Amino acid sequence: MKLRLPFLCAVFGALVATIPALAENTEFLFGLRSAVVEYQTTTTGRGMNNTSTETYWIDDSGRKTARLSQSSSAKGRSKTEPTETLALLLDGWIYNIDLKKKTGMKMSMEQAMRMAASVGMKVPGQNGQACVKDFVEKNGGRWLAPESFLGRTCDVFELYGFKTWAYKGVPLKTEGTAAGITVSQVATKLEENASIPAARFEIPKDVTIQDMPDMSGMLGALMGGGRPRQTQTKSSQPAVQKPAVAEAKPAASTEGSAPEAKPAPKPVAKKAAKPAAKVEPNAVKVTSAEFGTIASKLHVSGYTVMAPESDGGGHTVNLLDTCGGVLGVTMLPISIADGLEKNEALKVDSKFEHDGHPAVVGVLVDPSEGDSSIVLVRYPERKLALLVSATPVKPKEELMKLLEQIDL
Repeated sequence: MKLRLPFLCAVFGALVATIPALAENTEFLFGLRSAVVEYQTTTTGRGMNNTSTETYWIDDSGRKTARLSQSSSAKGRSKTEPTETLALLLDGWIYNIDLKKKTGMKMSMEQAMRMAASVGMKVPGQNGQACVKDFVEKNGGRWLAPESFLGRTCDVFELYGFKTWAYKGVPLKTEGTAAGITVSQVATKLEENASIPAARFEIPKDVTIQDMPDMSGMLGALMGGGRPRQTQTKSSQPAVQKPAVAEAKPAASTEGSAPEAKPAPKPVAKKAAKPAAKVEPNAVKVTSAEFGTIASKLHVSGYTVMAPESDGGGHTVNLLDTCGGVLGVTMLPISIADGLEKNEALKVDSKFEHDGHPAVVGVLVDPSEGDSSIVLVRYPERKLALLVSATPVKPKEELMKLLEQIDL
């Protein structure tokens, strides 16, 4: 249990920088298009006496960030140990780099959210202005009256024993004590709408980057006392969520009927997807490379396109927003689409035609993982069905905007 609070604070710090702050437009992660913040940070307690200076660069309203930290650490009577680290957020990936050792680790935002959830942190599933408020309140925090700091009016909240002053989503001051360790991070300078060179967001060429192992199961066991869950640690790609499809219940077989439909993949919000073990005989007639080209052209404001994955005879790609929302595009074998339409959990709203192809729109009811809205379009000539999904539920019009980006 001693590990819990320090680790939660570290994970929270990584996630809070990606929570949308603008109420009017969820495309932006911060209320500033760009900024440069300089901090002074001290960490004391349990034999630690660290001081550091940090510079935080924010560009594209938070889609790209870089944080350079230079510190000196005094451990008891030992010599001072200087450190220099660089943290980057680029294209949905988090990089933590030791510039002295020339080594670094990376993990996807989805993996960070799984790790946060494994230690009890609740990542909200809504968008817009309620997202930050929901995050703080669901995790046992509370909002305080606004205060002025560094000449700016800041939102103030307490969470996990720490008090934070944030201006347009950017933390300017954080202080508190957890597990006997006291941390104070204070901004000494804030430059708004700064011009930042692109080189600030480049990974140093002389650094070796490795994948961060997915420790969700291990951390869940350490924090909660349960058994570690098996997690995928070898993949060099971000863990991709399964499409939002509830497991199909096959109809009772009768003589002369069609073969029993395979269960449709079920969404797994906090688990890594397993790689396909073998080629499926009923696989869709679209290669993984072709699907990768389709995925590369997708764009939805406020969402990051994750790495595509091929599994179970089909392909899927997810688009994640910073509050846990997921859009999915999946190519399914016809047999799985058959099972999906027969699934009792699917509540069909209507049937229609999309570019001459039969289609259905509806909601998949899943009390455990959350309901999902779907549009399912059949392409018999390609021996596949195209599924567009959203969790939480979005109106049909939003799914159709994504569907229109796909050219089959």
